[in-house]
Amino acid sequence: MQLVRSSSSLLLLVCIFALAANNASASVRNRRVIGGTPAAEGEAAYSASLQNLAGEHFCGGVVVGKRTVLTTAICALHLNASEIRVKVGSVDLSKATELTVSRATVHPDFVLKGKFPVNDLAALRIEPEINFNDGKIKAAALPTNGQKTIQGEVVSLSGWGASKINGSASPILMTIKIRVVSREHCAREHMNLLKELPENQICAGVEDGNKDACAMDGGAGLVLEDLLLGLASWGQGCRQKPGVYTELAPYRFWIDDQL
Repeated sequence: MQLVRSSSSLLLLVCIFALAANNASASVRNRRVIGGTPAAEGEAAYSASLQNLAGEHFCGGVVVGKRTVLTTAICALHLNASEIRVKVGSVDLSKATELTVSRATVHPDFVLKGKFPVNDLAALRIEPEINFNDGKIKAAALPTNGQKTIQGEVVSLSGWGASKINGSASPILMTIKIRVVSREHCAREHMNLLKELPENQICAGVEDGNKDACAMDGGAGLVLEDLLLGLASWGQGCRQKPGVYTELAPYRFWIDDQL
């Protein structure tokens, strides 16, 4: 997992699901789902691909309303809305519908504490509003404010990111099942980098490490059935340790203001 973005203001972060190129800043924002299987058409229909003006996928996102796609702050940081394209409506990016972003809003409390993103959340405003009538696109359900993610729950992650470090994006949406792990276990796994997990972050993975997010999966949704629990934020390498996700329940009021 990598949270790496190259620009004049942000050089190398360690471990974020994002590493990519956009015309303005040759950025790194990346993490392809490792150990995944191709999603069937209509599966994870809330999934969104963030692309640069050249049509290159660089991050994931999740549709949560007619005008709103959520992603991580790192994926939108220092980008104008006009520099982001969103594709939805098909697991095959060549068949997906392109949406126009009119505004990109990074959470006001987003900060980098050392190498780690905190309050890693952003909202993309879509104009005109998304059409849900044909069933190809749907909005993920949101957790209630204060809702707790339960350790041990089996959750889904879907993305178009790379299947290995330095790999290319997948043209087809890939999906995996992983399990939520405790904050204490996650902190121990990442103790070479930090003493405790930042607030409002959760972790998920599998014991053998064969399933994980990877480059260009930043912003991809961690979902329990159709309930969006978190967004892929950061990690170490691909499939080495549990991935770290922004937990969305604490941000529900802010999210509501973006809908």
